[in-house]
Amino acid sequence: MTISFDPNVLLSWYQAQAGVAAAAAASRGVASSATAQTAAQVPTAPWNDPSQATQASALITQALSGAAFVDEKAAKVDVTTADADYKRLFAINQGLLTLQALAGAASDPTTSQFALPGIQQAFQRGLTEISTYAESTKFDEFRLTSGTATASATSTAAFAKQSDTYTTAVLATGSSAAPVAAFQGSVQFTADVKKIGGSIVTVNFDLSEMGSTPRSMSTVAAYMNSKLQAAGLGIRVSTTSSQTAPETISIGGQTTTIADAQTQWAFQFSGLLDETVTFSAPTTAPGIYVAQSAGDPVAPAPAVAPSDGSTASTTPATVDDTEQQLLKLEGGGGADAASRPGETSYTTGEVFGETLPAGVGTVHATATGADGSVYLLADATGTVNGQTIKGAQDAVLLKYDSAGNLVYTRTLGAASSASGMSLAVSADGKVAIAGSVTGELDSGDSGADPTQSDSFVTLYDSQGQELWTQRQGSDLGDDTAKAVAFDASGDVYVAGQTQGSIGGRSAIGGVDGYLRAYDSNGVSLSTRQFGTTGDDGISGLVVDGTNVYVAGHDGGTATIRSFDASDPTQLTLTATRSLGSATIGGIGLDGSGNLLIGGSTSGGLSVANTTRTLSGGQDAFGARISEDLTSTATDAAAYFGGSGTEKVTAATVAGGQVWVTGTTTSTDLPGLAPVGKTDGFVAGLDVGAGAVTYSQRFTAKDSIDAPESIAVDANGGSALDKLGLPKGALTSDSSQLVTSATSARAGDEFQIKAGNNSPSTVTIEADDTLQTLMTKIQRAGLFSINVETGFSVEGSTLSLTPEDNRATFQLLPGPAGQDALQALGLQPGLIRNTVVDKTKGVLPADGGTQTYGLRLPSRLDLNSAADIASAQDALTNAITTVRAIYADLKQAATPQSQQPKVTGAVSAYTQSRIADYQAALDRLTGADGSGSSLASLFG
Repeated sequence: MTISFDPNVLLSWYQAQAGVAAAAAASRGVASSATAQTAAQVPTAPWNDPSQATQASALITQALSGAAFVDEKAAKVDVTTADADYKRLFAINQGLLTLQALAGAASDPTTSQFALPGIQQAFQRGLTEISTYAESTKFDEFRLTSGTATASATSTAAFAKQSDTYTTAVLATGSSAAPVAAFQGSVQFTADVKKIGGSIVTVNFDLSEMGSTPRSMSTVAAYMNSKLQAAGLGIRVSTTSSQTAPETISIGGQTTTIADAQTQWAFQFSGLLDETVTFSAPTTAPGIYVAQSAGDPVAPAPAVAPSDGSTASTTPATVDDTEQQLLKLEGGGGADAASRPGETSYTTGEVFGETLPAGVGTVHATATGADGSVYLLADATGTVNGQTIKGAQDAVLLKYDSAGNLVYTRTLGAASSASGMSLAVSADGKVAIAGSVTGELDSGDSGADPTQSDSFVTLYDSQGQELWTQRQGSDLGDDTAKAVAFDASGDVYVAGQTQGSIGGRSAIGGVDGYLRAYDSNGVSLSTRQFGTTGDDGISGLVVDGTNVYVAGHDGGTATIRSFDASDPTQLTLTATRSLGSATIGGIGLDGSGNLLIGGSTSGGLSVANTTRTLSGGQDAFGARISEDLTSTATDAAAYFGGSGTEKVTAATVAGGQVWVTGTTTSTDLPGLAPVGKTDGFVAGLDVGAGAVTYSQRFTAKDSIDAPESIAVDANGGSALDKLGLPKGALTSDSSQLVTSATSARAGDEFQIKAGNNSPSTVTIEADDTLQTLMTKIQRAGLFSINVETGFSVEGSTLSLTPEDNRATFQLLPGPAGQDALQALGLQPGLIRNTVVDKTKGVLPADGGTQTYGLRLPSRLDLNSAADIASAQDALTNAITTVRAIYADLKQAATPQSQQPKVTGAVSAYTQSRIADYQAALDRLTGADGSGSSLASLFG
């Protein structure tokens, strides 16, 4: 009997246990179909012949001199009649060893930094050469792919699903009938519900209408439903539960439960595909959003006893215990803030502390939108919400609603490295981000200097779909965009710094600043370069009518410049003002003809009035100066701090006030006692009155907190926070574009090779959706590929399988920097069905020769210690596969009578595992009673 499924893991394990084709188990658990040469015709493998070993230093020298990595002529075989496949295998092995030697040189601390670029370049050349050779070479006795050999391919990237429901954060634990503390007091809010026909129905909620009924999860849900039903609406509210994991500790090697699992409760709104609901509240307070790094970057590593029983610890001395968080605080006394279940390091007035997704690094900018949404721009150091980054680092834009629910994730898609440094949100919900990019970004960037950074700016529509991206570099050195802003017409202004001349302007000296204008379609209108002969920098940008203000520093002096943009094609510098020795964290408008500026200083500012005095050390400040940048009697500065250091990392302007955040070492910060080893703080300053309108001090896990950016919605806090509801509409990610759901950019590509046909290229276009991509894949695969959608927590995934047992296809990566496979989270390789034969083991279902995969990722580099370690692991796997193929060929050429016999009783454990797998096999095959079993397969 032949059974159609892919039991590679099972057979690999069993063969390793039983000694059957042990070498083959290393990569895919298969039995060879090589032709029956005699054992005497099998050449000695170079790894078994010390005389053929080449020193790593010699391999490196050859690679750096431009020698081929795969050289069949140089491969030695000691049997003249041996099949040509052996030479090909030995040539691949030598190439992989050369890559391994290069990776070793890159990790060697004695290797000169000047040699590393050449080593990296040679490594990439060799990786491409070996991958191309594996894919293009026709072998006699087997099929080889540089990627994986598997029965299916499923993307890790997920596409948004239109959702009919919205689930709040967890609001209570225990019983849904128990009163919830957060629901007590005054809780009033409004829902404006838009029906399918366009009419809007307003429903006012006031929990005091519940009278003496206890305010629990179930009773509040029932109250809201009664109001919605009475209004003739279809939206309904229910409670939904989940279980926490029990809390345990390990004592003397024994695990003890110290807290049982708990039931936790949230609200769930349904019916949102038919009706749209928007929430508001009659009474509001400032909503303060702080992005922060929480935890100890050099935390002591827990001791782990070595597996060999020795007493020496093999654990590193320290580990990075940090995580990125979004913290929401409520100003105005925080009456509507309440601790949510599971919160740690709770701060008075805290609404939530949301851990950002894995892969998110430093958050450089935060902003709020008119609809109450919160946007974060951060470094992506790994896959974020299923979006695989192409290079070492990317820029990632995250949109949250005001309740802390993630709405969407957008990665820029840089081929090498990118950092997003600033973002702005327009009144109609468009989002502009700006920063720096190294290496390729778009298909026309192939000539970009891979060692120098350029500025970029990207504009997204209100759904987070990219409208345009512009890149601008200087003639010399690095440059980066540091600030971005909209004007009332939708034009975009970018301010940054450069080491050379940019936009056809002349360099002044050192690091200069620049201001650049784009129209709403991304057309560059003009560039103005400015600065001193020293090193200058940019830290903020704001537009008021036709006036553009750029904040930064000239050397160590805080400086504000104004530009006339009445004709954006001719930006004109109109005034400059120095504020003294200070660092600026942000700039904005007070709505009354003044600029508001936040930052930190040790010596005070050059302004006419001090409304709140400097405390000593380094203080945070808020300053007010006239928009014409002349010194006037209304200029003022207010300081906030203690006797220690208040280091402002970010500042913003909202509600006519300056808001600052950062770290503090002061033990006497007014009204705020120390709470951890390194504390963060937030302060709101009414500069004119010299008043601190809000202040809070807080810490995080490991008693270490490092705020990175801040945004404030002057009306972002309300009774909605008590119920876990957002200000504005209940929304989810509505974009179906491939370029939104993944890091792929228009112009990225990959290839599909169906059977023995020539490869066909699949190119990502700007308007491609999951459905159009599926159609392209079917056509490129000559309709031999079964293309379906799967499902994950993040959304719909892409699943590819052969149409039938006769069909095979290969997924081949696109060019470096434009590889759509990597962006989609699809592994390159050969996709084929397999069958399990009672006497021959696992075989390709198409009846062809055996298939193997080197399992080389489409992207490997030597940019960091982690990258080098990953590359070395991948190369070890590939070398293991090559040697497993040799072992299979050798075994197939060895007469059965000469093969080693395996004797002895099968252990009880092994029998138990076989029984488990037999049960799984019965479920897969329907236990049809044909008599086939794992025992018979291996008996």
